[in-house]
Amino acid sequence: MAHAPRQPPPKPPVVQRTVPRCVRGRAHGFAGSASEGIAGDDEGGDRVAGTWLEEHLVRTGDYTDSTSAYRAALDLSRLPEPPTAVFAFSDRLAFGTLRAAHELELPVPSGLSIVGFDHLEATELVSPTITTVRRPLSTMGSTAAMMLLQLINGEKPPAMHIQLAAELVVRQSTGARRTGR
Repeated sequence: MAHAPRQPPPKPPVVQRTVPRCVRGRAHGFAGSASEGIAGDDEGGDRVAGTWLEEHLVRTGDYTDSTSAYRAALDLSRLPEPPTAVFAFSDRLAFGTLRAAHELELPVPSGLSIVGFDHLEATELVSPTITTVRRPLSTMGSTAAMMLLQLINGEKPPAMHIQLAAELVVRQSTGARRTGR
């Protein structure tokens, strides 16, 4: 019985990940694990999304526990010049930051903008709805499967490190800062 020649799987997409810049020109506070996504700069400092990372605004904690972000946001609020925006490591941490803002009677987004990461469904169910970063999970899965099949077939994938574009989903938790804070 003759078999049709086996076609190689299509090459996985290789694109650059986009970095959200929805809070340009504002102080940035980071809740959660800040070690991810920070790239060193040739001038000796750290930059995130083209903005200098201010170490005194970075807070680390358990990225699965919204309570750690709640405590971090309360801590940041006590600074002489508290941040007007928080980029949380995950949507769970964004929920903790939102809880702190409500407790502090800090209006979101006019007093504090909040951005999460993961695009959990619950980000659409809270008030205000949370701006988040959506990763292309389906593309991630199919790309990983194609690479695995290539390895199983003794082929070398075109790249072992692939960056896929993420999408910023802008909602009610980000906006212009109210003056006179």
